[in-house]
Amino acid sequence: MTGGAPATLSRAQAGPAGGGRWADGCRHVFLDVGANLGVQTRKLFEPEAYPHVRSAAHGHNFSWVEAFARELGPARDDVCAFAFEANPAHTRRLRSLEACYAKRGWRAVLFAETAVAPRNGSVHFFADPVNAAKEQWAASLFRHGRHGGSMPQHSVAAIDLAAWVRYHVLQRAIPPPRPRTSGRGEGSGEGGA
Repeated sequence: MTGGAPATLSRAQAGPAGGGRWADGCRHVFLDVGANLGVQTRKLFEPEAYPHVRSAAHGHNFSWVEAFARELGPARDDVCAFAFEANPAHTRRLRSLEACYAKRGWRAVLFAETAVAPRNGSVHFFADPVNAAKEQWAASLFRHGRHGGSMPQHSVAAIDLAAWVRYHVLQRAIPPPRPRTSGRGEGSGEGGA
């Protein structure tokens, strides 16, 4: 971790480098808490990579593409994602994803090595010594299981998520609504505004 838990916590609390709140200018806010590798954030910005979830047992055919298009429209320029992940094993990938999305003009801030907690500070995080190939499935804020004694320990930032949301999301500057068009062409007499 660059700078350790205090520097990571300071970045999350302070807001973007230019000042203001992290979610200023975001009409829609997506929180990915316990982000792991950032797959849920990827579903938001790249739903076509996750086209359908089928479940015969539950009788549904769900599409991330359709769900996000229906709720957010086709563009993601007024959508922001904020992800929190404590596991240091995922830091490199999350930072790479954040940089990739920034190049595309998407606002995704991935707070790596940051756990959510009832108060700000730092906490111990225990890596999974067995399931590294399975993306650290058993990693945790608590030692557990038969390998609990051999779980490598890391100190990570802890952010008071409720206070963070109150300040950076609920008090954000929200842009004015964009006119929606029906997509049926001008002069059709339907939709628009």
